[in-house]
Amino acid sequence: MYMKKTLYILLLAALTQTGCKKFSEFQTDPNKSTVATPDLLLNSIEQSAFQSTDITVAFASRQMVFTDAVNLNQYYGWTRGSYNDYNNLRQVLKMEQAAANLSKPEYLPLAKFFRAWYFLQLTQMFGDIPYSQALKGDENVSSPAYDKQEDIYLNILNDLKTANGMITATTPSLQGDIVFNGNMQQWKRTINSLSLRVLMSLSIKENDTRFEIKKRFAEIVNNPTEYPILTANTDNAQLKFYDLQGNRYPYFNSNDMQTTNYMEETFVNLLKSLNDTRLFSFADKTPKSTALSATDFNAYGGAKGSAPVNENNARAVAGEISKINPRFYNNPTNEASIALGYAEVQFILAEGVQRGWIAGSASDYYQKGVKASMQFYNLTDNAINTY
Repeated sequence: MYMKKTLYILLLAALTQTGCKKFSEFQTDPNKSTVATPDLLLNSIEQSAFQSTDITVAFASRQMVFTDAVNLNQYYGWTRGSYNDYNNLRQVLKMEQAAANLSKPEYLPLAKFFRAWYFLQLTQMFGDIPYSQALKGDENVSSPAYDKQEDIYLNILNDLKTANGMITATTPSLQGDIVFNGNMQQWKRTINSLSLRVLMSLSIKENDTRFEIKKRFAEIVNNPTEYPILTANTDNAQLKFYDLQGNRYPYFNSNDMQTTNYMEETFVNLLKSLNDTRLFSFADKTPKSTALSATDFNAYGGAKGSAPVNENNARAVAGEISKINPRFYNNPTNEASIALGYAEVQFILAEGVQRGWIAGSASDYYQKGVKASMQFYNLTDNAINTY
């Protein structure tokens, strides 16, 4: 009896061990990658960096008003900012490491670009931030030192210049690139255009010899072969949307966009005063103006972003305020999310001429910028030329 019982126990133990082993084997997916590759990381990084479609920005910049409740962005009720860009920077670091490990040097200039991109956003929001000792948790740096903002800006400019030099005519195209489909020359244009944006944002320091702002600006503009920049809307650094699950315009089918988001008076009146037909692309007619043509500026109105919510709500109920154009919630692809565009570059160049940093016509650059913006919103050539 004792031997029988012992035999059963041994048999059960053997079956258990065998079963556990087989079960653990079933948990391993032979087709699943166990190593992060730079192309997969790049896809995610681009989406995080270039998704700039955000209605809260329209509230803060007095383009839109929210009529259902007090919106902190509309009334400037901010109390804090987010350090989430450090999480994005960790992904950039992983991409850089994966590129080095897998001998994919074509990803390294983009690592420098996105490092500059995210640190620029952080220092613009907070000023002095952890920079030189940031992202070193694996090295037991748990309390990184804060760097001065001026040092961070200088490093950003140097990183962008280095990134430009790393891209040559023989640099291989990228995999996983959803912005330019691997075209490295387009990235080169974007890198240098970001440099122009950074330099112009430092214009108050134009006489600071440490930054050499005017020299750097002119060097880029006057050497298009070495430092190409965006030259058309087709060069825009932007995310396009598609009528596919997870890839649609962020406010497609948004209930708030349809019912509680209205145009702001300052924005509407400015466009009306300039006879700027982009208004028709942004706004819908007020309910009180249904008898008027969609191209009649008198058919549009806005609410004051600084007015009390109940006042704006009452005006909305009375049909006195324009809602946002229906395309923003009816069209699953609508318009691309521009992170850095040709129109902006033209405005930067116009200001560069005005400040005496470069030669040229400020008026020509400015008009090219306005025209590019109108073309982005699909205005007709006749409407553009008339304006």
